[in-house]
Amino acid sequence: MLRLSLASVISVLLLSSSFSPLSAQLAPDAIGGRMRGAWDLPVKDEPGRVRGVLFYLGEVAAGMEARLAPMPMPGDMRGGRIDGILRRKTDAGFAPEPLAEVHGTFVVGPDGRGRFEAVIVKPTDPGARPEPIGKMEGVFADPMIGDRDPIGRFAGRWIMRR
Repeated sequence: MLRLSLASVISVLLLSSSFSPLSAQLAPDAIGGRMRGAWDLPVKDEPGRVRGVLFYLGEVAAGMEARLAPMPMPGDMRGGRIDGILRRKTDAGFAPEPLAEVHGTFVVGPDGRGRFEAVIVKPTDPGARPEPIGKMEGVFADPMIGDRDPIGRFAGRWIMRR
């Protein structure tokens, strides 16, 4: 029930905020930048995985780890959910505690190329309502090469309140 409610809230947030590009939404109290990393689509019923970094002013600001879970889509569309965390960059690597959570969706075409959108929320306690503090969007490519399933790549943009 909580997952369904969380998914509904996130879907509404994504739909209501997706009408203007991220670059047009940068407010004085927000930071943002580019992001990139590895994208490994789910295979059959097995989840996929995302690992990447978020850049702010040309420097790595945070790392992202997320799980890609397939979900039913209308018609011939393929896609699923993105659920993960952001960890702040430190001098020793990445902080052990999460900076934020990431929740969103992705869609993919038959060629292994697709796009994603997600909201960034403060880390939440079970049963607590998530507080959106930002969002991210981008594109990815993870095509099959013959019988091989190599790990693909993604690139995108993010914005988050300070």
